[in-house]
Amino acid sequence: MKQVEDYRNAISYLQGEPGVDPDRIGIWGSSFAGGNVIVTAALDSRVKAVVGQVPAISGKNSPAGPVPLRGKLLEDAIKRARTGQGGEFETGFSARRMVDIETQQMVAEYRPFQYLKAVGDRPVLLIPAEKDELINNRDNTYAALEVLTGPKKLIEVPGVTHFEMYINEAFEISSNAAANWFRDHLGVEPKKEARQ
Repeated sequence: MKQVEDYRNAISYLQGEPGVDPDRIGIWGSSFAGGNVIVTAALDSRVKAVVGQVPAISGKNSPAGPVPLRGKLLEDAIKRARTGQGGEFETGFSARRMVDIETQQMVAEYRPFQYLKAVGDRPVLLIPAEKDELINNRDNTYAALEVLTGPKKLIEVPGVTHFEMYINEAFEISSNAAANWFRDHLGVEPKKEARQ
């Protein structure tokens, strides 16, 4: 939820910028942030259009109620509360790295799918990778599309994996689709020439 707070702070900042129409704010997120944009739109009415690239919209099959905090997660939560420092574990898909156990807990508790109905009638474009190896498109993107009630569109980029969405033709397809979505749903009427 800290990342959602960052999105909302960015919206607030932009609304105070000269030359920005505060009523035409769209948000884009990729991977985990593809879930963040769903939650942000559900919580913040200032969001007028949404694009999620290879979006992690988890939580469809999660049971109602809080995630049980037990075992290593509970031990780490107690350690963090008492010492200010928790444990870490090695992870990574394209590069190995250390991640704190608190992050593992937060990911388990984060369920963007449960926010979909609150997006309401705002337009949402979802752009999955056909061969995504990290995200189950059936339980995330396709299932989300069934729940969304406003204008919605899915553009599946064929033949690519999750990380291939960030390069070459796949990136061009995705970024152009996002730009067109925002243009179509946030578009500004052309300014009329002032008559003398």
